[in-house]
Amino acid sequence: MLTTRPILRRFGMYLCRDCINREYGVRLNREDVRYKYTEDPCPYCGATNHVVTSFTVTGLIKMRHVWEHRDS
Repeated sequence: MLTTRPILRRFGMYLCRDCINREYGVRLNREDVRYKYTEDPCPYCGATNHVVTSFTVTGLIKMRHVWEHRDS
């Protein structure tokens, strides 16, 4: 499992998969992420399930591509 540190730095909290897909314009699938079921909701949509705490290797590859192109 790999880090969500760039998301935490930018938003200050973990986001749900739907909000990450919407915000970054990426298509993360269920297999691309690891979830945390928590009482703390996603700060944008209020969902308490599907809050992403880490990425699998394929999810990180998708996100790295987005992060690299966003910085340029």
